[in-house]
Amino acid sequence: MSREKSHKGYNLLFILFFLAYVLSFSQEKKQLSKNELLKKVDYFETLFDEERIENYDYYIVTFKHGLNTTSDKSLIKRLVINISILERIRGNYIESINSLNDLIEEKDLKITSNDSLKVYLELRKSYMKLLLYPEVFDINAKIDKLLANDLAIPPWQADYHSDLYNKLKQYNKAAVALKKEINYLEKANNRRDSIIIPSWYNNLGFYFFKANELDSAYKYFQKSLKIADKSLKGINDNGYERLTALVKGNIAEIYIRQHKYAEAIPLLEEDILMGMQHDDNNSVGLESTLKNINLLSKCYMQLNNLAAVSKTLERGAGLLKKMGEDNNTVDYYIVKSEYLHKIKKTDSSYYYLNKALRLKDSLDKLDVDRILAGNEISYNFSEAHKRIQEQQTRLKNKELALKDKMNFFYLFVSILFFILLMFSLFNGYKVRKSRREVQLKNAEITEKNELIKNTLSEKEVLLKEVHHRVKNNLQIISSLLELQKIDIKDPKIRLALKEGQNRIQSVALIHKMMYQSENVSKVNMQAYLEDLLKILHESYKTNNKSVITSVNANNINFNITHAVPISLIVNEAVCNAYKHAFLEQDEGKIEVSLEEKNNNEYELIIKDNGKGVQSNNTLNESNSIGIDLINGLAKQLKGKVVITSQDGIIIQVQFKIKK
Repeated sequence: MSREKSHKGYNLLFILFFLAYVLSFSQEKKQLSKNELLKKVDYFETLFDEERIENYDYYIVTFKHGLNTTSDKSLIKRLVINISILERIRGNYIESINSLNDLIEEKDLKITSNDSLKVYLELRKSYMKLLLYPEVFDINAKIDKLLANDLAIPPWQADYHSDLYNKLKQYNKAAVALKKEINYLEKANNRRDSIIIPSWYNNLGFYFFKANELDSAYKYFQKSLKIADKSLKGINDNGYERLTALVKGNIAEIYIRQHKYAEAIPLLEEDILMGMQHDDNNSVGLESTLKNINLLSKCYMQLNNLAAVSKTLERGAGLLKKMGEDNNTVDYYIVKSEYLHKIKKTDSSYYYLNKALRLKDSLDKLDVDRILAGNEISYNFSEAHKRIQEQQTRLKNKELALKDKMNFFYLFVSILFFILLMFSLFNGYKVRKSRREVQLKNAEITEKNELIKNTLSEKEVLLKEVHHRVKNNLQIISSLLELQKIDIKDPKIRLALKEGQNRIQSVALIHKMMYQSENVSKVNMQAYLEDLLKILHESYKTNNKSVITSVNANNINFNITHAVPISLIVNEAVCNAYKHAFLEQDEGKIEVSLEEKNNNEYELIIKDNGKGVQSNNTLNESNSIGIDLINGLAKQLKGKVVITSQDGIIIQVQFKIKK
């Protein structure tokens, strides 16, 4: 009996020893798992986004599993940020934003200033992808506050202000911001100016180029090349060759603006060659190379070297097979159409012109859809934030109301307990009933608001579709006139057809802006008149004349009833200036201004600095179709026209609009 007890005792000791061994082994295994996870996180944070997306499935599973198993707060923060990075590069921008916002609001994790900077920089990327620029401005302001406390920003992300203004096409502001960012980076201890500084000076030159300040653009492009010679040449030859080729391509665009086509050609060739060697699988690089091929083709076209144009277009055809369709593809089709027209292949020329128009229309619609989607997302974020605030307010109000009721109850409980109890039950019944009524009313209001929102959205879509179809029909008519013009030799008839095309294009442009605008009932006259003058300049420009145009119509928006006659008046006046004003001049200037005077009165002025006429009476009594059309259109606006000749022709149209 004692031997049996001894045997059981040994068994119990063996079991306890085995359990202790297993427990210690599992604890060691858990510790090893955490160390392995840290190694994976460290390695992931050294990778570029292209390398991260290649192993997306592996990292997302690993990090989410680690998030569920670890209790290390520092590691949890890094895992959340890395998961949001993976979601962002996968295109799941909403999920990335939500996880980062939750991390910022998590008080238990003790988010530091460095953590906040990492989160805001990552949030900014997703908001930029979703075109939520108001949120980006807010994020940039928060980054500014953090950097004011001596935090260091990663060098490649220090251009967060200029990058935003560039996306908004506010190039003057982008240039000012980038100068400050370059100055910050040159003073920072963590800078890597061997590639960043010359690259940013190239960007600075690009912003000035887009703002049409060519002297400043040329200055900073040259500065980029000079710094690259010092900091890259012989150190990073690959980076040096690619950057200098890019800068030279940008300088070539300045030469093209200045009609120095021969000087632009070797610079473009160098940039194209570098792009062909290095950007075979890079969509951004392919687009840049195709853009340079289009510019090179135009240079050869201007120099009438059609054989070189043909060879250059063949190089571009090879790129089209490797990349998606964008505005550079549209330009390629247009250049090819012009080349085919020059070599008398009319049918093929019309085919590529029509192909370019269709692709341009599709891309414009895609841009509109992206903007609408961004606005919808922004609206949803705003509405969600409002609902949270309203819910918090209601909870606070209920809490206060409950405290008041409790105070009231305790005050009278000792006096008349039974009566107060009955009153409390009755009051509770009323509160529940009132709450049910409020909930029903809220549900009814929500349903009505949703119905109104859907109805307005449908009407807006219909209006956009109407404007879109009208614009397409006018574009078809213009194309038909262009085909008709090809077969007509009489210059007077060709000029008449061209003028008719310009009138049609001016009206079509209005409808295009209407369906691309958020407000389908109004036309932004500043943007419209700028686009109209660009079209007319392209239509009438010649190599031996330089005509500068300017528009001043800020903060003026008209409906289509007033925008159409104004557009036709401007079209007639500007066309007449191009045809007659500068016959004896090499340079000219055309100014268009539209201003609100007072009491809803407006004044439209179109003037040029051409040769003018000898007599104002002769000008006002002219029987030309253009003058008659201007007078007739002014009558539609219930306005009056005054035409004078003083250092050129000045056309003043004064009219009043009832609001």
